[in-house]
Amino acid sequence: MKKALLLVNPKSGKQAAKQHFFDIVNNLSLKYEVTVHLTKSTEDLIETAKTTPIHRIIVCGGDGTLSGAVQGIMENPNRDKIRIGYIPSGTANDVASTLDIPKSMAAGALYVVRNTAKPHDIGMFNGRPFVYTASFGTFTRVSYETPQDAKNLLGGFAYLLSGAQELIRVKGYDVTIEYDGKVMEKKDITFCSVSNTHYLGGGLIKMPTDFALLDDGKLELLTVSRPKHLFDLENIVRSIAQKEFNNELVTLLRAEKIRIRSNTPLAFTLDGENGGEHTEIEIECRKGAINLIKS
Repeated sequence: MKKALLLVNPKSGKQAAKQHFFDIVNNLSLKYEVTVHLTKSTEDLIETAKTTPIHRIIVCGGDGTLSGAVQGIMENPNRDKIRIGYIPSGTANDVASTLDIPKSMAAGALYVVRNTAKPHDIGMFNGRPFVYTASFGTFTRVSYETPQDAKNLLGGFAYLLSGAQELIRVKGYDVTIEYDGKVMEKKDITFCSVSNTHYLGGGLIKMPTDFALLDDGKLELLTVSRPKHLFDLENIVRSIAQKEFNNELVTLLRAEKIRIRSNTPLAFTLDGENGGEHTEIEIECRKGAINLIKS
């Protein structure tokens, strides 16, 4: 029986892992000899993933927990041998939605047991790994700030409403974007993401799956312009809802390398965590950099 290290973020998703801990370990034990590590901090998570000699690492937490584990794994001398499983217990769970991982944590453990690892692209943000998105502006924190009652009542549309409200309030940014040898000037944009995912913002934004491939060596660059009146706002909401991403207000393209420059500091979020403020960033795709268990 193969050994596996189970990294558990006990604080993720209102401590959901604690409630389902027995079922998770019991199901993983069908295939693995499980060693459990409860993470004490982000630094502890990264260091444990970086130094473990175990080649099967299963992450139980939110998207940010998975991101932290991958940061450590990228520095692990055995990185090429490591197989990563993910059991979601967070809030947004965009990675889980993209990979069709069940929301039930017990079922998520069975998903890890029943599937195999496949190459999966990640992004590098000024040299720092991210699993599924680097973004700034509107929608960046919508999935974490939308009231739970609204989520329960309206589902994904609640995120869209919250994002639309934020579109009205926030300012726009003027940026220069270089991608794969091309340059474009974007004036007054209110949101920008570079991603490798099918879902953003807790399902607020759904990428076309035949365009946003997870292992093609390219990342998706999405920009949204600031609406100047209600008609623009209506068109932005419609474009996102209907996945019509190529117009004057919403654009989507693919690239291997992307550089974004701005005279104004941009507050980035990486996989739902604080990415700091930057006036210039370089992002590149690392094709097949990790081996992720998926269907």
